[in-house]
Amino acid sequence: ERRERRAMHCEDRHQAQQRRLLRQQERSAFLEARAVERQRSRARKAAMAVRAVERWLASSERRRRQEEQQKKAQAQLLARLKARRLAQQAKEARQIREARWRWVRDSRRTAE
Repeated sequence: ERRERRAMHCEDRHQAQQRRLLRQQERSAFLEARAVERQRSRARKAAMAVRAVERWLASSERRRRQEEQQKKAQAQLLARLKARRLAQQAKEARQIREARWRWVRDSRRTAE
């Protein structure tokens, strides 16, 4: 009877040890799965942040190009206006010279 009880006791201890081992394995598997999920989440967040930065860079680059084009167009417009103004001034100066020359010529004719 004593031997039987000892054998039962050993068997109970063995089963308890097996249960403990199983619980530990389940717990470590759970912890590992949680760590993997956290890592995935971090990677996802990092990827989203990278994409956001890339979008911002692309939009600022587009904005910069647009501003450059506007500056170029403005400079061309100013150059055209300046050229037109210079041409107008040259035309007026020529007309004044020609009028003065005619006046001098006419006044000499009347003097003769």
